[in-house]
Amino acid sequence: MSIFKRVSWTQMTAFRKCKKMYYLNYIEGFKKIQRDAALEFGIITEAAILSPWTVKNEDEEATALAMFKERWKAVLEMELNYGKKWTWESLNKAGFNIVKDFFKGVRSRMRDGEVQVELLRKINEEYEEYLGYGFADWIGEFWVEEDDAPDSGSGWKKETVVDIKTASSLWPAERMDRDEQAVNYHYLNEGAVSDPEVRFHVGYVIGVKTKGGYTKAFTREKGMEDSQLIHRRYLEHIRETEHEFDYDPVLVNWDGRPCQMCDFKSICFNQPEVAKETLERKERK
Repeated sequence: MSIFKRVSWTQMTAFRKCKKMYYLNYIEGFKKIQRDAALEFGIITEAAILSPWTVKNEDEEATALAMFKERWKAVLEMELNYGKKWTWESLNKAGFNIVKDFFKGVRSRMRDGEVQVELLRKINEEYEEYLGYGFADWIGEFWVEEDDAPDSGSGWKKETVVDIKTASSLWPAERMDRDEQAVNYHYLNEGAVSDPEVRFHVGYVIGVKTKGGYTKAFTREKGMEDSQLIHRRYLEHIRETEHEFDYDPVLVNWDGRPCQMCDFKSICFNQPEVAKETLERKERK
């Protein structure tokens, strides 16, 4: 058994922001009634980007764009929280441009590798405990020289795990050493298991959610060791202390940062009517 409790990247981020937020969300089971549009957007956009490997069609770009348009149109029937920055129309434009830009500049940098299927199965099934609730999106050969067109040269990295994300900026790719998923991939890759076949590079494809929308791809191999140790300590700390909370309202959380005024503030500040209107509680399985 590894030290990795099954903790998703979202859960760890919540714990790092505020232990009480983590406790209310993942231990007590409180959830917002209204789902965030950003979450649906990410799921749909990532599915469209991955469609060349899930839907066989000669015109990959047209298929991916059609998939995004169809699935995002279905979102109109859902009551979602778009926040102050986004609308259905603006996210529709951003997503369309992200998918289109993927085929313009990134798709040609990704090609199937000889061990793609088996390595993907091993990481997602045999060694899933090392990845929390995450899973590897794609594995293959990845062209890492951003300024050069892919050719038959040495710029191809074989066995590259590529994680596909949507984000409001390029921060996840520029600071992979601060991203839990990339760090855990690094831990698994650097000998956490004895299987010599589980060795790979790590890359990102980021759909940047600006109003214009674009896609970038990155890899990073260095600078992960110290972050790996920090994140492993976080996971151990979550496992040991996730039930240790009180319900007194706090304005400064456990590591000295001010309260984020998150979705569960109505509980912390004893506002039962607001909590009833905005939150629901689900039993943990």
